[in-house]
Amino acid sequence: MTPVVWAADSDGPLPVDEAFPVTASFVGGKLALQVGVTPGHYLYRDRFEFWVDGKDIGSAVSPKLTKLSQHKGKVKNDPTFGKTTVFEQPFVLELVPVAATKTELELVFQGCSEVAGICYPPAKRLFALTAGTKNLPAKALPPPSLKNQFKPQVSQ
Repeated sequence: MTPVVWAADSDGPLPVDEAFPVTASFVGGKLALQVGVTPGHYLYRDRFEFWVDGKDIGSAVSPKLTKLSQHKGKVKNDPTFGKTTVFEQPFVLELVPVAATKTELELVFQGCSEVAGICYPPAKRLFALTAGTKNLPAKALPPPSLKNQFKPQVSQ
């Protein structure tokens, strides 16, 4: 890997919330995430996990992630994960409908900076939403445990 040379006015890679700003909305019983991707960065499609009110909905949403977003992503030959789909552009995810007037949404995601030559560890964020909330910024949570960061590989 080529050594990273920082610009004179740079203090290093962007913080994860600047590289990938995420906000959530809860309007009309629908949850939506607005996911930003700063130029020179990308997010792994298969590294998203979602919980609504403590229930894991990641397995229900992840296969449909490409269909749910306006940006279909790009196949990348990643040095860590091999051929995988990544998002290099901002996108919106519409999640499951919620009948309650209050809900908590937890999100786990992971991405990399090609500009800085680094990959970020998985980030975990919490949104405490009430009906009518628009563009709520996330609250950072402790990252997932090391054990939970690695999913079993399926042999081909």
